[in-house]
Amino acid sequence: MQKERERSHLEDLFEPHYKEKRQEILLSFNQVYPTDESCWQALVMHLEEAGLLYCRKCKSSIVEIRADHRVFCCKKCNKKGSTTAGSFFHGVKKLRAWFFAIWVLEKNFYVSSKWLGQTLEISQSILSTEI
Repeated sequence: MQKERERSHLEDLFEPHYKEKRQEILLSFNQVYPTDESCWQALVMHLEEAGLLYCRKCKSSIVEIRADHRVFCCKKCNKKGSTTAGSFFHGVKKLRAWFFAIWVLEKNFYVSSKWLGQTLEISQSILSTEI
């Protein structure tokens, strides 16, 4: 009973501001990255700018990105490669979920895995294994 009263008191102090800030962060993220496609486009752009998108066989940076953004084809030697190979995002299935998690951390804000899962429409268990 005492813990419930303490929790209720803390919620009264922080929760209204917390929920507003959380919603503000979500809205700002959705404006910048409204879809998975927008996340993939941003990732490819950043990898290109950083010089990290190149053929692993001939080292050429002249590559053609496929429609799904996961694979590229070297224009010199025709070797196919993964756009995320060797990067932090290697093997990522839910790129937008990763982007949002990073976005939240960059804002120095913390959310529960339950809320993150609900917001991204993924199961909470995926958060610990796949995102």
